Amino acid sequence: MSNRVQWSTRTSIYGKTGFTSFKPCASTSQDFTKVLALVSALVYCYFIPLHYHLDDWLVSAPSEASCIENTRALLLLCTRLGIQLLEVMAEESKLDQLVAGARRRRQLDHRQLVEHLLQERRVLRAKLMNQHQLHNQEELAYNQLRKSILEEEEKQLLLKYAPHLMPYFSPELHARLRQLL
Repeated sequence: MSNRVQWSTRTSIYGKTGFTSFKPCASTSQDFTKVLALVSALVYCYFIPLHYHLDDWLVSAPSEASCIENTRALLLLCTRLGIQLLEVMAEESKLDQLVAGARRRRQLDHRQLVEHLLQERRVLRAKLMNQHQLHNQEELAYNQLRKSILEEEEKQLLLKYAPHLMPYFSPELHARLRQLL
């Protein structure tokens, strides 16, 4: 007997290739191989993606929900056939779950960090807007003060030099002088 596993496969009309049986090696019995061939043929009819090697069976699916559904269907089929299965979670699966949990926690932490940074950005933007508004108010007050100072200086100059320049004033300047007095 060879220690090498030899797989037999078949291709469906849809172009999918599946394992049907394998020739026994030193660690498997002929009865177990026949049971695997029988179960794989039935599973193939139910379109459950099942991969097996020696005494390990692996159900695969594109999503977690469909994988659970396929596993339930396989367990139900085996119970109907009278086959007792030992459900074992492989270490790789545990590791995958730990990695997925860590990834979810990291994504949650990242999301919380992004929310915190966005909140800080909003606060800083509000502060900048307040500073900008205060700056605009101060600029407006400065311009009004400057305008009033210029008007006051103009008034003082007109009052000081008005008597000497009165004959040269236009009617508009006479009206302005009357407003100031």
